[in-house]
Amino acid sequence: MASLHSLLTPPALTVPAGEPPEGVEVLWRAEARRYSYVIDADAELYGTSAPRLELWWHRVKRWTPRGARLNNGKYVNLDKNISRREWASRTKEEAVESFIARRRRQISLLQGQLNYAEQELALATRCDL
Repeated sequence: MASLHSLLTPPALTVPAGEPPEGVEVLWRAEARRYSYVIDADAELYGTSAPRLELWWHRVKRWTPRGARLNNGKYVNLDKNISRREWASRTKEEAVESFIARRRRQISLLQGQLNYAEQELALATRCDL
C-alpha cells in the first residue's frame, strides 16, 4: 500500500494530457500547478496540493516563417532575433528551461517589490507623530 507521503507528493514532471498523437506537430509549455482538495466537506475545510510541474502540448495549426499558429488561435513567435520570450517551445527540454527562466524573472521582480515594501515600512516606523 502507498504511503500518505507518496500520495500527496506528485511526481516531479507530468504530462497530464498524455503524449501527443504520433505524427502531430506540437509545441510544449511547462506550468506549475497546485490543486485544491477537500479535507472535510462538513466543516468546509480545503487544502492545496504541493506544486507539480506539468508539461502541456498544443497542436500546431500552421507554421509561419517566424513561428506557429496554434489550434487555440494563439500565435507563438519562435524567432529569437525578434523576441527573446516565447509562450511555447519546440521541445520538452526547452519548455522546462523557459519555465525556469520565467520563475527566475518572477523571483527577481518580487524581490525588488519586497525591497521597496521593507524600505517604505522602515520609513513609516521611524515617523514621529
